[in-house]
Amino acid sequence: MNVEKEEDNKDSKGGSKGEYNPFEHRKVEKPNSDIRSTANLIKASLGSGLLAGPLAFSNAGWGIGIVGTILVGVICGHCIHILVKTSRGCCIAERKPLLGYAETCKSVFKNGPKGARPFANIASLFTEFSLMCTYVGVCCIYTVLIGDSIKQLFDKYVPSVILPVEYYCLIILIPLCLMCQIKYLKWLAIFSILANILLFVTYLFCLYYIFNGEMNYSDKKAIGNPARYPAFLSPAICAKVCIALSIFFTYPLQFYVVIDIYTKYTDPRINQKYKVVTQVAARVFGVCCCVGIGIALPLLEQIINIVGAAFYSILGLIIPATIETVFRWHDLGKYNWVLWKNSFIVLFGIFCLISGCTVTILDIIKIQHSKTM
Repeated sequence: MNVEKEEDNKDSKGGSKGEYNPFEHRKVEKPNSDIRSTANLIKASLGSGLLAGPLAFSNAGWGIGIVGTILVGVICGHCIHILVKTSRGCCIAERKPLLGYAETCKSVFKNGPKGARPFANIASLFTEFSLMCTYVGVCCIYTVLIGDSIKQLFDKYVPSVILPVEYYCLIILIPLCLMCQIKYLKWLAIFSILANILLFVTYLFCLYYIFNGEMNYSDKKAIGNPARYPAFLSPAICAKVCIALSIFFTYPLQFYVVIDIYTKYTDPRINQKYKVVTQVAARVFGVCCCVGIGIALPLLEQIINIVGAAFYSILGLIIPATIETVFRWHDLGKYNWVLWKNSFIVLFGIFCLISGCTVTILDIIKIQHSKTM
């Protein structure tokens, strides 16, 4: 399925003569502005993995950490590029204005080599399953992160009230249910902008500690009695509040993928007059499930590692490389360089998946064993 040869037939407006342009036919309910779309994109990209960055550097060291971050960033950026490019090619081939991730995978296999066509439905279902598991996992991570941040604040400033993190996860259940009733990305963008600002402020506090350390004596003396201004003397607390709020505002954006997959399969089967009630109930039930899983598995570091190793390896590396190979099967470039390049990416993804899951499972076993002793 090769659409690249159509690029030779460009017209003066940058399109192709006779080529179907998916952007001209795309209709989106409650469309976003460029600024709001950018805000959603940035916030969706800066997810829970960013919060695990310091832990990764502490295990790898500065040298390997910096080189590894750059290498993985280049590979992941390339995979996003080929995924978007392949999706656009499928839109042109099927003359559709928009295809989601799973729909792109199905289109690639359906219109690909004869041997790959029977796997079209399997590819779509596997992608949907991976997406669902990924974002349910992310929502579970966010639940524990918010609950843990609130617990640290209360433990420090209200020492008379010491509760386990699971209780704080339950406390935020109702606010999360209300936030996740927002249906459109256009409205979620407002919270994404706030989350981005809070995340930026958090980094400013981190830079303060890196380059300045604790507040110097003159600052303490200038404010009189330091005990009366604990928040001023502890930027770490301010950073903790900012990161908790940032995650809280990001939660509905991550949950959007979960409810979108649910709606795709259930909406055609629900009577029109019950759709609103069903949507509200489904969103509440979905949030309750994510919070429940987070409470049952409060091992934050291990959940982040499992989600990242298993599903981000599949969705971010293995699937994009595979579908580009199938899509370009009859035009793999000189010396089949596309095949070799994508084979390396797939092997790299499998290595990340196996090694990451193995280390995390062994870590969980070690933690559980230490608890029983």
